[in-house]
Amino acid sequence: MNKSRLITYLSHLHPIRPEFEELLSKKLQQHIFKKGRALREPLRSSSVWFVAHGILKASYYDQVGNEHVTRFWHEDEILLLEVNAYKSIPSADYLIMLEDTVLLSLPDHVIGYCLKNFREAHTLRAMLFHKDRDRAEVLGHLLKLPLADGYGKFREIYPVHRIPVKDVASYLGVHPKRISELRSKR
Repeated sequence: MNKSRLITYLSHLHPIRPEFEELLSKKLQQHIFKKGRALREPLRSSSVWFVAHGILKASYYDQVGNEHVTRFWHEDEILLLEVNAYKSIPSADYLIMLEDTVLLSLPDHVIGYCLKNFREAHTLRAMLFHKDRDRAEVLGHLLKLPLADGYGKFREIYPVHRIPVKDVASYLGVHPKRISELRSKR
């Protein structure tokens, strides 16, 4: 069932041939994570993930140990793990499940095969990179708005009731009390 969810998602972006669907159905790997668990190496060697169920965050810790949330993903979103262009600087992000989560992945060698053998794979790759870039820019946009407006937009984009107040506050760069106050007004 989860595999068909991804195929439906992709086919809504761009038509895909039955042979491509069949390959995806055979090669997709399902991973089940408990709330609080991190997506760790070697699983991160897959560069494309689909959130079939659940929600996760990306965050890092500063020099004094404060967590900074940088991104969220939820159902029917693609998570792209890029290799850091600056090889000497490790990735700062930890990917943590905020609830029990099911992720689907394709091994990178299968992605390479798809790109060599299916024209639609190139179109889908470009579309997914574009969607990922747009989603990555959301934080910058929200931080430019007054907090009440930024939080209102956040609520439109993310399932706010499923994200802890402290994580929303960290993402928006405010104290959790401010988010609690905004939630109580709604």
